[in-house]
Amino acid sequence: MNQKEFLKERNSDWSILLIIANITLLIIYMNVGNLKDELTSEGKFLWLSMSVNVLLGFYAFSYHGKKYQLGKVFFILLSIFNVLCYSVLWISSKSFRP
Repeated sequence: MNQKEFLKERNSDWSILLIIANITLLIIYMNVGNLKDELTSEGKFLWLSMSVNVLLGFYAFSYHGKKYQLGKVFFILLSIFNVLCYSVLWISSKSFRP
């Protein structure tokens, strides 16, 4: 393995670790302090899913090559899941209005 591939793989590992750390910090932030009382469970879900989608998107499209295809697959699946969840929340908010 040459030096460039080694650095790319090491940076990829660090990126995954930082994504996990950011998600953990976001979960902690949502459950502590004033934000805990302000957000509903749907709001927490929306913030968490949007932030994970953005972080995973940056990861998926910053690394190129066959080894990093899994990141793109996860990004596409999470994007589809988010669109479906957002549409269900939007439809339910319009359908059950008193």
